[in-house]
Amino acid sequence: MPATQTWPEPELCHRDDSEARPGYTSMKRHEYRDCDSVLDEKISFLASKLREATHAVVYAGAGLSTSAGISDYASSRGGGTTSPLLAQPTIAHRLLVAMSLRGLFAGGWIQQNHDGLPQKAGLPQSHINEIHGAWFDPSNPVVKMSGNLRDDLFKQLLETESQADLVLAVGTSMSGMNADRVAVSCAERATRGKGHGLVIISLQRTQHTKDAQLHIFADIDTVINCLASKLDITATPLLPQPSLANFVLRVPYDEDGKLYSGDSRRILDISQGAEVCITGGPHKGEIAEIIGQDRHGHIDLRIPVKLNGKGNFKAKVPAKLGTWWISAATAGTVPLIPIVTLPKN
Repeated sequence: MPATQTWPEPELCHRDDSEARPGYTSMKRHEYRDCDSVLDEKISFLASKLREATHAVVYAGAGLSTSAGISDYASSRGGGTTSPLLAQPTIAHRLLVAMSLRGLFAGGWIQQNHDGLPQKAGLPQSHINEIHGAWFDPSNPVVKMSGNLRDDLFKQLLETESQADLVLAVGTSMSGMNADRVAVSCAERATRGKGHGLVIISLQRTQHTKDAQLHIFADIDTVINCLASKLDITATPLLPQPSLANFVLRVPYDEDGKLYSGDSRRILDISQGAEVCITGGPHKGEIAEIIGQDRHGHIDLRIPVKLNGKGNFKAKVPAKLGTWWISAATAGTVPLIPIVTLPKN
């Protein structure tokens, strides 16, 4: 994007002198809005750059899900009206997924939040990197601020960082997390004439607003809806809640949960009472019990976990496996599945 492209400054619409992410950046929670004419120009400009990009990436934070009723971290009035596990995709999720399925985000989707809403909107698991953990993946629990990212997901993040030619940052405060490198690197390359750079959609300024090639100050749902209209994209439908007819599957994965080639397949038993082994993350190697299927179709498990990570006593904690993992495992579209059925002695 040309560095000479400029627009009038947005208007302050909500003043809040508290810090957006205390302990991370000194950015305030002030909110701003572009006027209607500027907003339309910016979105048209973004649409043209998306058509040109070959490795565009969605970089999504918690702010994308506030209109679904899930609270975010950096605003003073966002979300928190529904159970995160029961939340449904917003119009922005459904439109961004539709754009992804049309190939406009060939570089993939980096997900900071843990809610599974992109997959609920129809995004294949193979298209997303849940770098900070996921509520619907027992092998990828939520990473604490002081924790370590999963090695394979971090490797995938670095590959995305090197290839992205446009990063669309939606609902993220970009307050210094390791994953921000995808957006920062893309913005820096654009200043050298390589790629289209960083586009931020947020009511709040971030520490990288000054580095971005474009910052659109408006509600995310409004922007994505208008962007989709300019790109002639319609939203993915709200999918009916799935109900599995077969709980004993044959999948092309080995006993470590890794994808392998060839025609042979292993049994994956997710029927009630079955035992499975967690294949990755801090619970790798733990034997979990399948409890059943919830009313939304997701698989409920109980995983033995050491309390506070210490001692020998293990409590069985609940976990969920999203239904999208079942189709991914059956089709062999992901390199690692979260659970495997161990061979019987």
